[in-house]
Amino acid sequence: MFGVVLWSDQSAGKAVIWCEDHGDLAFYSEADCGTEVLLGAGDLVKFELSMERQFRYAHKPELVSDSFSSGLAEALLPTSQINEQTKDRDRMSAEILPFRPRAGRETMDIAVRQRG
Repeated sequence: MFGVVLWSDQSAGKAVIWCEDHGDLAFYSEADCGTEVLLGAGDLVKFELSMERQFRYAHKPELVSDSFSSGLAEALLPTSQINEQTKDRDRMSAEILPFRPRAGRETMDIAVRQRG
């Protein structure tokens, strides 16, 4: 399986990986795996996957590319965490165009209702 590291704590030897199948996240713990690999946020890794107690665990991770997608974790933040000023600015710059019914639309609706 391939995945991108979303979060890591190198001193504790732990990481959370977003998997290529877009399923549940995989957890990596150096202590559980017995392998020492320094993983950083944004790194592309190849690993073996296991399922234990409804959690996915990454084993034997291999670094494919460091800083492959360094901004991914921030891009996945919920919109509620976006700066309120940015949202207000975007709302103020929107141009709202009213939609008006086309001429003759009412007669077409009546014809459709009469057929049914």
